[in-house]
Amino acid sequence: MAAARVNSSGENNNVALAAMLRQCAACVERNEFDPILYKALGALHAYTGEFAGAKTSTSMQNEHAGSSSSLDHEEKQEPDFFGGATTNGRANSTVRSAFCDVPDLFEEKTQDTSSNSKFKHSKSADNLEDGSYFGSIGKSFKKFGFSQTQADAEADSTKHAEKIAKAAAATPKSAAPQESHPSSSAAAKPQTVADPNAKKMQTKPCFQRPINPSSNLIANGWIEQQRRSKMRVVWKDVLASLVEGRKPGEETTLWIQRQVMGKTGKAELEALHQIPMKWLEDVTYLDFYGDYRFALKIFNVADEFQFRTSDEESAQNWVLTLRSARDASVQKNKGRGNLVEGLSAKDMGLTNLDDWGDGLARANSDTVDDTTNTTSSAPASASAPASAPAPAGQEPKRRSIKELRAIAHGQGINTYGMERKDLEKIAAQYAPQPQNQQSEQQQQWHNQNQESTARAQELKRQQEAAARAAEQQRQQREAAAAAEKKRAEEAAAAAEEQKRQQQEEARLRAAMAERQAYLHRQRMEEEEQKRRMEEETRQRVAEQQAAEIRRRQQEQLRKQEELRKQQEELRKQQEAEQRKQQQQQQWHQQQQWQQQQQQQQWQQQQQQYQQQQQWQQQQQQQQQQPFFNGTASAPPPPPPPPPPPPRAKQQQEHPGGAQGGPGSPINMKYANKLETKSEEAEQAAITNIKRNILIHWALLPPMLQMLRPIDQLVSTIHNCFPPAYGVPAHDYFQKWKPIMHSDLVLSSAMGNTPNEDKLKKAVRKIRFFLHPDKLPKDLSAEQSFMVKMLWDVTSDGWEEFCKQKEELDWIRG
Repeated sequence: MAAARVNSSGENNNVALAAMLRQCAACVERNEFDPILYKALGALHAYTGEFAGAKTSTSMQNEHAGSSSSLDHEEKQEPDFFGGATTNGRANSTVRSAFCDVPDLFEEKTQDTSSNSKFKHSKSADNLEDGSYFGSIGKSFKKFGFSQTQADAEADSTKHAEKIAKAAAATPKSAAPQESHPSSSAAAKPQTVADPNAKKMQTKPCFQRPINPSSNLIANGWIEQQRRSKMRVVWKDVLASLVEGRKPGEETTLWIQRQVMGKTGKAELEALHQIPMKWLEDVTYLDFYGDYRFALKIFNVADEFQFRTSDEESAQNWVLTLRSARDASVQKNKGRGNLVEGLSAKDMGLTNLDDWGDGLARANSDTVDDTTNTTSSAPASASAPASAPAPAGQEPKRRSIKELRAIAHGQGINTYGMERKDLEKIAAQYAPQPQNQQSEQQQQWHNQNQESTARAQELKRQQEAAARAAEQQRQQREAAAAAEKKRAEEAAAAAEEQKRQQQEEARLRAAMAERQAYLHRQRMEEEEQKRRMEEETRQRVAEQQAAEIRRRQQEQLRKQEELRKQQEELRKQQEAEQRKQQQQQQWHQQQQWQQQQQQQQWQQQQQQYQQQQQWQQQQQQQQQQPFFNGTASAPPPPPPPPPPPPRAKQQQEHPGGAQGGPGSPINMKYANKLETKSEEAEQAAITNIKRNILIHWALLPPMLQMLRPIDQLVSTIHNCFPPAYGVPAHDYFQKWKPIMHSDLVLSSAMGNTPNEDKLKKAVRKIRFFLHPDKLPKDLSAEQSFMVKMLWDVTSDGWEEFCKQKEELDWIRG
């Protein structure tokens, strides 16, 4: 009934696993993620660990037993990779895991190794890396159901960092590399160039072990996996992790993961392959490649998984570790049998890569002899503590570890790496019988010892035959390798000679080409220099000619300017003479007109005087007639005297001139002449001022018939203030601040059109400055005349500007 219940529960679990796998397939088809994927992976891992071993254990045992005849190496003393050895059936007292027989290449040797050791390892800081990989690996394994926690991973990282510091301080970077494997160094291999992709792996270790001995992580490292992408072969960086299965139902598994960027932008590990060690058919080191490859052969899988590392040591470590894990997994599944099957890797001489390929069927004859001796002496040591049975009602005395191991050794079981519970199970199964059955048990032990001795002798004979065959094959390979090496050396020498000749020819051709290039470059430089000198000469001549032409043009322009100035001066002189003649003519005409007016006035006065005389005579005659007629009328008033001539009038105005005083005619004559001369001088100065103001400031040249624009008059009026044109200076005119013409126009873009508002303000300023009420009282006649003339000209100019503006506004309107 119990078996039926177990079978029914197993079938239910299988049905549930199949349902989960179908759900996972649906998620994958929809490109979705669901936590059931991790759950299905854990259940699938448990299923493979439960059923895969039961089906393949017999075939694996037969395969390992049948491959014992293929040994091809000599028996040599192997080094102890753990600091202790199992001799004469005694195991080390330290409890180790099931994979402690795999050589740890990162631990230091505590004892000296012989000269024929297969491996010589050196601890180098370059092969170690920080413990960050263990932390991420521990998290990934926790998701898949493994027992390692994050605290263990952090402890591993801390211890690993301490080990890195110690290794960096103790070992120099220039440590000598380890010796190559004997099997790979026997045959001559061609020298190959390292793959450039291997440089990317130098920053990450290819193979390393955890610092924590209780960790379920056996080894891990960043290696490259060969994959196919778009009809070509590529190498991808992956993280290989070998994890030991310790719980019931767990299997030792090789995880292949790659680093991807998650949805949060952080680096995560994605599982690519999950390979239980039961599935491994073979692990092969591909020594015919130069990039340190090894291949994994899986049962019922046609293609092999190929990986490569950056150095040979890491590749060999992976091969040895994977083979050891595979053999340990097979041994765990089929149970611990006789002494030959339970031997350690060192006892069986399986330290080379070629030795591990033959499985656990081989055993060293010396070890078998030692275990036989141990078996013969085991009953005596085991019967002593168990001879006296425990009294009734009392619990039996607990056996010590030595007693338990003695019992196991008595049954021919290797106790290397076993714990106390395993030893107790063996002791409970193979406990000594009472005294009446001791002879029968000793007889069975004796028979087993004889059978073991026979098997060991047969195995030794087979090993010797295999060793002789292997020696012959080795000699043949060495001869072929020597011949191949000689041919390769000859071919290399011929190739080197040919390469040297080609290099010499290439050097000569390069030297000739360089010489020709130098001559060509020198010739081109000379031509370029000659052309540059000619160009400079032509340019200098052209500059001289241009300078001469410019000088002549300037000379011609200067002469033309001088001629124009002379003509201008001559024209000005002619105009001045013409104006002077015109002024003289005007003055003469004015004098003549004045004389004519005076004469006409004099004639009129004479006529009036004559008329008055005639009228007076007539009046007198009229008055005399009534007198004579005897009338008594009064006489009429006497007529007024006739107006005297100008000189007579002046004499009358100044009586007493005959006496020779100041009012005498003679004195008045000279006084009038002096006054006339002063008036003429003042009139000439005023005329000169008027002429200079009109010519140099008011009128517009060259015709001098129109006033200048008001903006020009306002901006240049300060040039006409005294002491200009010979007028005496005065402090009042020093107060005037000149007005710039640029302050009166709109802009140069508008054709220098005057701004009406600014111009009005400037005119108001001039009128305020020249207003008669604002002028000082001590101005001379010439200064007053100049101010009055400037006032009149500016007023006329402003009126002309306003008139033109009104006309323009009328035309525009």
